[in-house]
Amino acid sequence: MTDFSEVYDANFELIMRIAYRFTGDLEAAEDLCQDTFIKYFEKFGNKHSNKNEKSVFYLIKIVKNLSINYEKRRKIEYRVFNQYKNESLSYDNESGLSDLVKKEQISDIQKALLLIPYKYRLPLILKEYEQLSYIEISKIINSSVSNVKILIHRAKNIFKEKLKEIEHGHTA
Repeated sequence: MTDFSEVYDANFELIMRIAYRFTGDLEAAEDLCQDTFIKYFEKFGNKHSNKNEKSVFYLIKIVKNLSINYEKRRKIEYRVFNQYKNESLSYDNESGLSDLVKKEQISDIQKALLLIPYKYRLPLILKEYEQLSYIEISKIINSSVSNVKILIHRAKNIFKEKLKEIEHGHTA
């Protein structure tokens, strides 16, 4: 038997990274992370130990579901926001421009990741960012290993496509 703080301490960083990769927003990721642990302990209490593989999989499934809900809300908010959006940036010095280019590249990568449909994005994040095996990913998303490989391959292709669109200013 273990207490809340042990499970939280053992899994917080992983859940936070996953939430951040889905949202691209630190505050939203923190909220999703907190909600994940609350839902986990409402459902399981102290039944799982922090060493138990099932705890990690349940936590990832919870953050996945919360991320889906967040994504739905975000898309609605994004559409409304874009109707009123007007931005312009200008930088005069070269080092500022260099920093801007780096920030834009990171931003473009995050945008491209967020444009990947959810069913492809989760396996890609778990494989590339969290370094999970195909077997671990298959357990998390309730799919076969071969299907996980297909999803990740398609996700990478979609990512490349979306990144090119962003770089050329043709995002949907």
